[in-house]
Amino acid sequence: MTARLATSDDNALLTSIVLHPDVHATNGRGAFDPSNYTAHPKNFAVIVEGGCFLADALERDAYAIHTNFLPEARGASALAECAEALRFAFTQSDAEVLYTRAESRHVALFAQAMGFKPTYKHGDMQFMRMDIDDWVLRDAQVEAEGEDFHLVLEANGHLTHGADPVHDRFVGAAVLMLRSVQYEKAERVYGRWARQAGYRPFAFISADPPRVDIGTCVLRLAPGSFTIEDQPCPQPQAQ
Repeated sequence: MTARLATSDDNALLTSIVLHPDVHATNGRGAFDPSNYTAHPKNFAVIVEGGCFLADALERDAYAIHTNFLPEARGASALAECAEALRFAFTQSDAEVLYTRAESRHVALFAQAMGFKPTYKHGDMQFMRMDIDDWVLRDAQVEAEGEDFHLVLEANGHLTHGADPVHDRFVGAAVLMLRSVQYEKAERVYGRWARQAGYRPFAFISADPPRVDIGTCVLRLAPGSFTIEDQPCPQPQAQ
């Protein structure tokens, strides 16, 4: 199952997962109102196979997440679903930092397997976090997306550097964000990394149609693909 954003049509499903007796016993929740996620301007929920992720907005770009899996969906398969949910959060929302907490060693180990890093303890509670760069460097799909992107550029004579797996990852993450209409976020996240790593940031040009200038050419974006326009946008003359 591909992770998807929960809507009001999923209110009953969310409730059945979060208030399942075995889940409710460990998630520390009292009453649960799914509309706090499906009708909230910032909070959101992601549906995965056998579970859901609840994301509570803490501030701009930062969320506390709560993982809920039905008993039959736990184990190794749950980690694959977690990877789907994290990819959704980082590419299809404004999330750049995720926080979680664990009341038990078992939950903390599961969160670490997801990619969360322990930050501090308060009493018996372990607090953990993951930022978008942590995620980019862990998610194998973003590297594959970046490799595919570079293969197309190379076939059209627009690849200007050698193999670089880390670059593939940040390019792939930007591609997924652009496909999800997270244009400003893609430009900012990739540009922040590129300037530090010695690559040229791309420039977002227009939303309709979606176009970006990568220096050697302009790309016109389409769902799942892009078209190369051979001439880059004119650069302003130095004063």
